[in-house]
Amino acid sequence: MRTHRMLGILALSLSLGGCNSLSPTQRYALNSNAYSTAVEGVTNASRLDLVDLEFLEGFNEVRAPARAGIDEWEDALMSGENLSSTKRRRISGLIDRLILMHIQAKRGGDE
Repeated sequence: MRTHRMLGILALSLSLGGCNSLSPTQRYALNSNAYSTAVEGVTNASRLDLVDLEFLEGFNEVRAPARAGIDEWEDALMSGENLSSTKRRRISGLIDRLILMHIQAKRGGDE
């Protein structure tokens, strides 16, 4: 239950723009960590047979562009550039979806 609360707070802060006062590096770290947490959680749920193949396919349809976005964000930071706010919002939106899917997976994928 604690993980669900933490992810809920994280999703809320990402989706409501609570990251406005964070540096670009902190925004990247927050999103990257949320991505990793969601992927790890769904992987564990899959190992426990809490989700079916259809759920995993849907998750992977969101995971792949989210991973590509995180990689693009990292590349921009490493080259000293800033990612546009439009791209950051798109990536954050994808990660929000992954977080919600992670919570759903922990509940057995029934929502």
